[in-house]
Amino acid sequence: IVGPFNSSVAKAEMPITNQAPLAQISPANTNQCLTKNTAEAGCTGANNLIPTLRPTGKVSYFRIATTDDHQGPAGADYMYKTLNLKKVYVIDDAETYGIGISNAF
Repeated sequence: IVGPFNSSVAKAEMPITNQAPLAQISPANTNQCLTKNTAEAGCTGANNLIPTLRPTGKVSYFRIATTDDHQGPAGADYMYKTLNLKKVYVIDDAETYGIGISNAF
């Protein structure tokens, strides 16, 4: 299956396709907790989704987009090191993607 394009939709679909078993390849999901369960990624405790998303314990979901925990810091690094900006404002749209990437910034 190619998709989904939204991390929230992936959370709903992944347990079903994992049990089917069908592979999913997303070109757009960026929520790091779909594939990580480390403290440095912010994916422990209540944010550890792996047991719920992989009920069989097998990996069946793959992505080709980089995750929020990489995109946010990369944007900050570019602004600081390349553009030489010392102060910026980060505004999110209060949606899952906007919040995730702005928090990682």
